[in-house]
Amino acid sequence: MTIDPQETPADIISRHPETLNLFLEWGMDFWSEEKQSLEDQCQTLGLDLQDTLEQLSRNAPSEEETIHWNQAPLDDLLAHLFQKHHTPFRRQIDDILVLCERANCERSHKAFTSFNFKTFLREFCDEMVEHMNHEEQVVFPAILKGTVQRARPQDAIELMKSEHLKHAGSLGLVLEFCESIKPMENGCKDCDALHESLMDLAQHVMVHMYLENHIVLPRALAGEGAIA
Repeated sequence: MTIDPQETPADIISRHPETLNLFLEWGMDFWSEEKQSLEDQCQTLGLDLQDTLEQLSRNAPSEEETIHWNQAPLDDLLAHLFQKHHTPFRRQIDDILVLCERANCERSHKAFTSFNFKTFLREFCDEMVEHMNHEEQVVFPAILKGTVQRARPQDAIELMKSEHLKHAGSLGLVLEFCESIKPMENGCKDCDALHESLMDLAQHVMVHMYLENHIVLPRALAGEGAIA
């Protein structure tokens, strides 16, 4: 695998989807519409560039074990988004809100009160569900079949993109909160469980936004679907 360090993580994943888990592990931004290169992100995160390139080549599984979504039919990709990212997100919300109430230690209390995280999280989850409903009911049908009767179906795309920008900022706050409640030896088990669940939720949102920002929308706007 040959990788140019001036490429963005999103571009690398598009060609080598088997590298996705490594970028999740490193905490790199591959999902938003920012165009920061691999080299720049390594510098920001304090990662050794050469070691990062070696890990991408050495630790990634065979490409035969992964699906290249930039080559898959759009209907398969949209079904994947619904089944693997939209549905799990909805299922996780109630359990995470329960964990927020159960986590009761000095570490979690300080993190919760730093910016009223519980209220923020409820609002973020509600906005994400509304966003996903709009995608499923308006955007996805317009891409696949043109069944939504709109004078300008691109309006749905523009709304989707603007919401992604807002959610990117909210996701950053979720990740900041997770950093403040990182698991500790002999720490609160509920707090540790909350950290794990929030990180899983955040990763679903990251991959969801990556697939839509960098694969679904460019393909649809290029004329592959009903929106062009």
